[in-house]
Amino acid sequence: MGLYGVVTLAAVAVLLALEVFFTRNEPHPSRYDRWYGNVALGFTNELIRFGWPLLLLYLAVAQPVAMVDASVLGPTLGALVAILLMDLAAYWLHRLSHLWPWLWRLHRTHHSDLDLDVTTTFRHHPGEIGVHLILVTAMVGALGFTAAQLLPYILLSRCVSLWSHANIRLPAAMERPLTWILVTPRVHQIHHSAWRPETDSNYGQVLTLWDRLFHTYVSPNDVPCPARFGLERFRSVDDQRLGALFAQPIR
Repeated sequence: MGLYGVVTLAAVAVLLALEVFFTRNEPHPSRYDRWYGNVALGFTNELIRFGWPLLLLYLAVAQPVAMVDASVLGPTLGALVAILLMDLAAYWLHRLSHLWPWLWRLHRTHHSDLDLDVTTTFRHHPGEIGVHLILVTAMVGALGFTAAQLLPYILLSRCVSLWSHANIRLPAAMERPLTWILVTPRVHQIHHSAWRPETDSNYGQVLTLWDRLFHTYVSPNDVPCPARFGLERFRSVDDQRLGALFAQPIR
């Protein structure tokens, strides 16, 4: 848990600095009002998540409901398998969050942000976080991964998620080859477009492999930067207030 927190804080600090010097999109004047809502949601969600790494580690040691013993794979191969399986699960959970109305009601809080920067990473409804934790914990318990096998994906997923939401412009010569493997800021910006056909694409958490495999990948080489972000239904100042964000699933 300590390592997870240290990595998160370090990544946020670095990305906030990079957003100042390598800005892709000029933020709206209400930037700091957005930050308040996003960070407040993030703080709430971190309280919910607080015991999750400990629970995962407990399952990894005790494996009370394991259907498969992934520990036989060893730390290195097991970590690679965990990265692939956990990221595949994250892809489908994200995609279903757009397809199933009751999940979309929770997930749309994340998409209603009118700008995109590193704080958008934290903008998730607590109900969505709770559903995700239950499903992911069940999967980990069933597969019987060890703590050493799980930790690389937990940290990698956190860092890539923060990075892919950051409002930074990478040199094309750097970003283009990276998109063959990782979800980059430019790839994920398409997913946050206010235009629905682009929103329903690029669901990957860490790897672009799954979007390519299941034909949901939209290449940054094929479309311009989104004209604007967010959802047409929630664009007023009142829609962006913290109370409205908590109430969004029932509105």
